[in-house]
Amino acid sequence: MGKEYQKYGLYRIVLEKPGGRGYGVQVASLANYENVFRQVADLQAKWFDNILISIEPSFEQPVYKVILGPFDSESAADNYRKSLASKHKIKGFVVNLSEIQY
Repeated sequence: MGKEYQKYGLYRIVLEKPGGRGYGVQVASLANYENVFRQVADLQAKWFDNILISIEPSFEQPVYKVILGPFDSESAADNYRKSLASKHKIKGFVVNLSEIQY
């Protein structure tokens, strides 16, 4: 997992708000931000560049959701979800980005 990720080191991270529209495929829900780095590094090592992180409030600490997207339609996101399962053995489910509560 995350072949290039080590606990310590220098990493380039670009943060930008993509807007809350469209659909995505959620592939992970994590409580620890270090696990988020590991998950993102693993996806990037597999050539994914459409990675979104949704940081959502929870009872004690934030929840970090790893979402691939965005896609313009629910059907496009669902087709991508099916492709992830068959080609990469990655399980996920479609989420509406405009319905995420912060």
